[in-house]
Amino acid sequence: MFTKILKQILLVSLLFFSAGIIISALLALVPDIYVQDTILNRVINNFNTYITFDYNDIQFGNFSLWEVILSRSIVSLYIISTTVFLIFLTGIPFGYYISYKKHSSFIQIINKIVCALSSVPILIWALLFNYIFFSLFQKSPEYDTINNESTFWKYVIFLLPPFTVMIGDGILADVIRRMKEETDKILNEDYIKVLHARGLSTNKHVFHALLPVIGSVFSDKISYLIGGIVVVEYVYNWKGLGWGILNAITRAGTKNYDFVLGASMVLVAVILIVYLINEIITILSDPRLRDN
Repeated sequence: MFTKILKQILLVSLLFFSAGIIISALLALVPDIYVQDTILNRVINNFNTYITFDYNDIQFGNFSLWEVILSRSIVSLYIISTTVFLIFLTGIPFGYYISYKKHSSFIQIINKIVCALSSVPILIWALLFNYIFFSLFQKSPEYDTINNESTFWKYVIFLLPPFTVMIGDGILADVIRRMKEETDKILNEDYIKVLHARGLSTNKHVFHALLPVIGSVFSDKISYLIGGIVVVEYVYNWKGLGWGILNAITRAGTKNYDFVLGASMVLVAVILIVYLINEIITILSDPRLRDN
């Protein structure tokens, strides 16, 4: 078991190292009239910054670049973690429930409606919510104004970005579908049927069997979540990593490639950590993998 976990840790480390090389090269290939170095020198400089993770000497206004990356990481990680919590609170129980109620026409209609709404792109939802709240309250739910707002409006500002990410781009629909399909499979297992026949509760056994699936669902969707935060941070003016990357790339004049590199590596690290946690959960929850 420990050997398998160690192999996964080494794999994640190798993937992180490889991602740094690729991102360093891609940033060097961006045409920029303000940069006089050759592409090779740009690759070397980017890779040197990445491999040493030396951002403290790079100034970003009155702060070091590392301080800016760290503060904006907290913003982005809040949106990601809250989105995951909302999905865990809604999508997973709903997928589990409709598996038990598969013969209920009403539940199936609700499921189709939810999945249809979830297929709308995150950008459309973000713009729509922004328009609705501006029409109702004559102001946009932007993070910069939160200190001067009422309690209700603070809840709107805090919950709207993760809620928007959750319901857009088919993320919620995919989670519900996966949970329903996996629950159907588990309920058809012989040992579950035996427990049903004896009149015993199967909830604990079903949840234990679904645990690796839940981890797999979030591992598969983490890249979609990170893509979603770029959109909602821009629309709702949350100055996180996504907003910072977009601003650094699209602004006129000199681009801040060091920030793009550092912020991108933080997001890559989040993706790989979620993948590693999922693999460890799978190993620990499967007796066959624990024993080998």
